[in-house]
Amino acid sequence: SAASDVYKRQPKNLAARFRKRDATLYREFTGNNIAELAQKYGLTQQRVYAILKAERARRGSGQLRFPGL
Repeated sequence: SAASDVYKRQPKNLAARFRKRDATLYREFTGNNIAELAQKYGLTQQRVYAILKAERARRGSGQLRFPGL
């Protein structure tokens, strides 16, 4: 059927693809390239900010964390 054909074309693991995109976007963020990232990934600047915030929270404080301190 047409409905099953549409379903078959859907990515198998959409959440994993978004996680990978979000992690890549986070790594590419330089501090002043929000507009560039938004255009590159076809997102709004607001969405880029939200992704960065979520990635920051997911990773914890990251760079400022030292083992044993």
